[in-house]
Parts: sequence; structure tokens; C-alpha cells
Amino acid sequence: MKEIKLTGLDTSIFYEKLKNGLEVFLCPIKNKSSYTTMYVTKYGSDRIEFVPNGKKKKVRVPNGIAHFLEHKLFETEEGIDPFTFYAEQGSDANAFTNYDVTAYYFTGTTNYEENLAFLLKYVNTPYFTDENVAKEKGIIKEEINMGLDNPDRVLADTLRKNTYKNLPRKNNVIGSVKDIEKITKEDLYRCYSAFYQPSNMFIIATGNIDVKKAMEIIHHNFDGITSYPVPKKIDYKEDLTVAKAKDEIKMNVQIPKVGMAFKTKTEDYPIKNEVELDYYLYMIIAVVLGRSSDYYEEIVENNIALSFGTFSETVDGFKTLYVYATTKEPDKFIKTFEKYTKNIEISTDDFNRYKKIWIANLVRSYENVDNAADSIFMDIVRYNKIIDNKLKIIKGLNKKDLDRVIKKLNLSNKVVLKMVNKDY
Repeated sequence: MKEIKLTGLDTSIFYEKLKNGLEVFLCPIKNKSSYTTMYVTKYGSDRIEFVPNGKKKKVRVPNGIAHFLEHKLFETEEGIDPFTFYAEQGSDANAFTNYDVTAYYFTGTTNYEENLAFLLKYVNTPYFTDENVAKEKGIIKEEINMGLDNPDRVLADTLRKNTYKNLPRKNNVIGSVKDIEKITKEDLYRCYSAFYQPSNMFIIATGNIDVKKAMEIIHHNFDGITSYPVPKKIDYKEDLTVAKAKDEIKMNVQIPKVGMAFKTKTEDYPIKNEVELDYYLYMIIAVVLGRSSDYYEEIVENNIALSFGTFSETVDGFKTLYVYATTKEPDKFIKTFEKYTKNIEISTDDFNRYKKIWIANLVRSYENVDNAADSIFMDIVRYNKIIDNKLKIIKGLNKKDLDRVIKKLNLSNKVVLKMVNKDY
């Protein structure tokens, strides 16, 4: 086991890679009574095409199958419901699927060893039948139909669809009703066998945990289990232009909504260290669009937007910024946004202020059990490793490089999406 010391944070992550490739990240936090643990596979909704192990021909599975698989792993052959099990232990459990991963987790304050052993058991023991797959289809179809009536969900899904031409990221995580109807138990076993391999999975545990006992349980559950090769990721051809630059949705909304997406290429930026580049891009978003920005003050004080938020993602060589707003004046909101992002300038004072804020937030993040788990999780998903020198990276950010990133920031490849009342 290797101890990864986080520079300047008085925190260590204990790391071990098992012979079968499973990676384990354990971060005990002193003076905490609670814990959280995640068991994650690097398999999300983007992996809809792959070559199964031992085969030569590529297969295409229905959209939404990763999310469907997540649901079905909560059904065990013994009839033990994981939610009931954890509730009886005085703990909480759940799971989620996004474009990149599927994660199963539990939180609590007692019975840690029992909870960890059960997590590994139910995720490692799939049980799919024609009957339980058919039953789940009805549940997920209902979830899909509820989403079709949710304006925010429709806005986000349409925005992605209009941003990417060929990347599977253009599809939503849950799939469509037609997709769900196609899924069979054979599809589920095929995807499980391909991507729920120890070499494609990792465990994160933070808080009130005993590192030695946790590793004993993990070894007990995995000793003798080997890994098969995981299918290579398909390389999709995607260019910088968006799929649909302008669009309008009509739904039953009282107040219009706006969604915008700005698609950029990672390789076009002058900073080649992706962690540093992400910090510079976060700086631009925070200073130009954050709650203390002139832009935010103007749209709030003038009631241009009733709610406003941003989100960014990195996928297959692209970095995309999403902007969402609920606004009575969509055109005015868009024009105001364009005004503040046309010629971006960030002062040295603002630059230094945000660096100080980030340093303070980073120190505090490992004092909180859930935040520590989230930080480790995001490192692995984004960079495939623990970034143990974040404090050094933040302190090393400089205004000259920030200005170089701003100069190369091209917001011309964009999607503008309006959602208005269907009777408008």
C-alpha cells in the first residue's frame, strides 16, 4: 500500500492497486464519526459501442443501458434489497450513472465493515432475468416520461444534442422509451461483463474508516478474481462546429428559459497541463460570470434573469461551457451575456483574490467526509489519477498565463437555445 501525501494539506490517501487492476483510495479523516464509500466503474452512458472481449465485431447497445444496469444491480438473487439492508444498518445507500461512470455508494456512522462487504457483494453479483428486466422497463419508462415534462431536463438534453454531432455525449443518460424497449438481459450481461471488470473499477472511502480492516475486506472479496481486458474506447470524429447553432423549444413554461453552450478544443489552448488549464478556465467563469461579477449584478438588479447557472465539462478533446437561465427577456439576457464576454479582462486583484479563495476551499475540503470523497472521485474521473499537488498548482497560477488562455478563448462555436411557452 502506498501513502499519497497531499502537499500542504496534512492529509494522506492510502492507495493500493490489486493484482487484478482494482484501484483503492482510502482517506481516513480524524475526529469524524461518519464515513462514505463509493464503488465505481468507469462505464457510463457514453459507451454504447464496443468490441466485446474475445470478439472481433463491434456491437451497438441501446442508449440508456448503463443507467438500466445500475437499477438492476440493486436486485439480488437472494431477494435482499440493498436499500433495506443499509436502512437496517442505520446507513444510507444509493447510486448514480452519468456519461463517464456508474457509482454505488453508502454513508453512515456505524457497521462500516458489514456495509463495505455487502456493497462489494451485490455489485459483484449480477442477477438478471427476463421477468425482472421487463418489470424494470416499466419503472424506467415512467422516469423518462416524467423527464419529458421537466423543462430543465428537456433544456439540458436538447442543448447537448445540439452541441455534439457524433459523440455519444449528444444522447441523454437515461435513453428513450424506444431504447428501453430494446434492452434484454443478454444486453445487460454483455455490458456488465465488458465494463464491470476490476481493472476498470475503483473504490473510494473517506472519514471514520480503519484502513487495515477495509483492505482486508476488499482483498477477501477480490482475491482469486481476475480481470478480462476492457474494450477500447471508440474514437468518434467530431469537429469544432456545433450540430445546431440556434433552436427554440415550446413547452408549458410560465417564464422562458435560455440555454447556451460554448464548444472549444482543448488543444487550442496554450496551457498543456490539463489541471492548470482547468483552473484558468474556472477563473474566467468565476470572475466574469460568478456571483460577485458585474455581469451577475446587472442581470439580477435589472431582473433580466430570475435564476442563472453555469456548468462545464471535458469530453474527448473538447471543453464545453453551458449557461442556463430563467428569464422574462431571453434576447436581453443573451445580449447582456455577449457584452460581458466579448472582451474579457481580469484584474490582478481579482486573480489573486480567487487564488486565495481556492486555497482556503481546498484546505477545508479534506475536513469534510463527503467533500473529500468528491474531490478524489473528480480527480480520477477527470485525470485518471490523484492530483496530490493542487495547492502548489493553485499557488503557481500566474496572470500572464491566464491572459494567454483568455486570448485563445473562442466563444464563437456556440448553441443558443430558447424555451418559450407553447402558446407564445
